Amino acid sequence: MPSGQFPSGWFVFYSSSLAPADELSKKDWLDILSRFPQLEVYRGAGLWAAVNMDKDQMHNAILELVQLCPKLRQLDHCEFHDKRHNWKRIVIIREGLDGENVRYEIQKPPPRYVFYLYLYRVCNLFVIRQ
Repeated sequence: MPSGQFPSGWFVFYSSSLAPADELSKKDWLDILSRFPQLEVYRGAGLWAAVNMDKDQMHNAILELVQLCPKLRQLDHCEFHDKRHNWKRIVIIREGLDGENVRYEIQKPPPRYVFYLYLYRVCNLFVIRQ
């Protein structure tokens, strides 16, 4: 395993209260997230801030990220869902025998979870390990 990787981290949450997200470039974010080869879920607006909330640039970032993180299945969208008090989700869909065809769709968030609210308030950045 290369130095600086987190082999069993599958969930990463980034809070802008730790460091301003706009101080990191798209390249920085892709480098950071690629260090989690088992990454399935990324929560936070860091990558969106790095592309200045531009949906075309984010489209390209998503396509790069799914190559770097082959198990990625979900990340936050830039639009907030007021009724569910959470960010919409970008859901990655892999099709084909080996998942060679990748697309994504935007979905509303699931109903609120008390567990996530607790973790958000207690830990601004956390990685859940299997």
